[in-house]
Amino acid sequence: MSITVNDIMKLPSLRSASVVAGHGGMQRSIASISVLESIDTDILGGLFFPSDHFVGSEIVITGFLNCREDEEQQCKLIRALAEGGEIGIILYYVGVCVPKVGEKIKRLCDELDFVLIVMPEGNLDLRYSEVICEVMEAIIEDRMDNTHFTADLLMDLSRLPQHQKSVDTIMKMIRDRLHISLMLYSGERLLNSAFWPRTEENKIKDYFQNNMAELPEEGAFARVQIGSDYWVYQIPVKGEETSMHMFVFKEGGPLKNELTEEIRESVQLVVNIWSVGHNQIAVEELIRAILQDEPMKMRSLAQIYQIDVESIHAMWIIGNEKGVVVSQKFIHSLRELLYPYFKTLVIGTYNGSLVILTEDTFTRKEKEQIEDEIIKLLKTEKDGTVVMCIDGLQSTTDTSSAFHLFQNYLKDVCKIYPHKRILRSQEIIFAQTCRNIIENGTICLQTALQPLTRIQSKSEEADLIGTLEVFLLDGNSSYLRTGELMYLHTNTIKYRIKKCSDILHYQVGDMPDTISLYQAVAIQRLLK
Repeated sequence: MSITVNDIMKLPSLRSASVVAGHGGMQRSIASISVLESIDTDILGGLFFPSDHFVGSEIVITGFLNCREDEEQQCKLIRALAEGGEIGIILYYVGVCVPKVGEKIKRLCDELDFVLIVMPEGNLDLRYSEVICEVMEAIIEDRMDNTHFTADLLMDLSRLPQHQKSVDTIMKMIRDRLHISLMLYSGERLLNSAFWPRTEENKIKDYFQNNMAELPEEGAFARVQIGSDYWVYQIPVKGEETSMHMFVFKEGGPLKNELTEEIRESVQLVVNIWSVGHNQIAVEELIRAILQDEPMKMRSLAQIYQIDVESIHAMWIIGNEKGVVVSQKFIHSLRELLYPYFKTLVIGTYNGSLVILTEDTFTRKEKEQIEDEIIKLLKTEKDGTVVMCIDGLQSTTDTSSAFHLFQNYLKDVCKIYPHKRILRSQEIIFAQTCRNIIENGTICLQTALQPLTRIQSKSEEADLIGTLEVFLLDGNSSYLRTGELMYLHTNTIKYRIKKCSDILHYQVGDMPDTISLYQAVAIQRLLK
């Protein structure tokens, strides 16, 4: 986690301060802290904080010294700061220089989620430096310890005005966090750039143009001289329609590997979100965040796309043990099929499977109807693709666990139930149980297979056990269906099942007597 406004309020220099407005911004991340005493708020807004540029996730110290009694000018200042991406202000000398904090200012800060912190009133002994030192120390310590920042940046980005949700903004956020320079290229065309410090822009651009041969290849880095030691990295960025490359310049020392990966992921994600045809990639990133149980990234992406993640309590998985992903035509048809049923519908591929996340408001009849329609659509796809619906999921952690259970035991469940296209979650759990028994050693395995030992002593064991497998696992205890699957007459199936029942001294199919037998034939099938 990055340092937030809420975190700095616990620092000794700010313990006596009060948050009087903008409480909605308390969880925003702070990149830095600065002092601002503008002489003209009109110049400030137009020149230093132009409306189409992101300036930085700073918190600003001020005493409103140029507009101590002019509430309109104070509001202009706050609006300009908020539009530039600033988080809030720490206001000094209220009751001394500034008579009071006006109600209009408080309402504006609440509207913008722009945090307004007021230092103890009537105190002239307060110094800006105390807060600056402690806040910057906290930020630097956090950056040393926390190298995973993508989710934090996405969350901050989602809170900005629509016109600032861009690749340019995310690159500036990364620049301010890591103190690096970044240049994003498509072919030979510069798309976006951000430089640290800003005064280094011309120097780095000149070096880039004149020393192309020294630049590292994709995925590599090089140590170069640009007046001082720089480490230069070329990081691939994959867009939906094109591949780009980003050059990162770090002065004074190399970057950790995990930081270069976070840079790539942050920029690549935002490139895909705000590129042409971005919606599907963004949705798949949301699915990835849910299934990897990354709540911060999940919430920020859901907020950007206004998807109610809290309403998701069911997951449909369409997968193949060979990892074959269904066609785009199938996904399009599936989306048209499901839209009438659900208010929340998230569809995308992840790790070789198609994942559908929805509410679980459907009835049993609707569920069966949906499954029948999906199976009809799957007739155009490759054989071996199965469908599983898991409902009653209470959290995204449940969703993540259920998906990984499906992936881990898909091969086993398909071997136990080779004729099934629709799977139930209990069948996956059952496959897991059978696999665990096999892996727990010989004694455990022999105990589980005991129901078959009496049948195995008979001369017709292959026919009897083979029939039991099909009857219990594939035929749903139906003589007719078992006969169809084995290409045998129904009477032959009845004879064999009766013989098994006579040997076992209970009727095959009766519960709970048949439970251990059902498990034994499933394990036997896995062992083949």
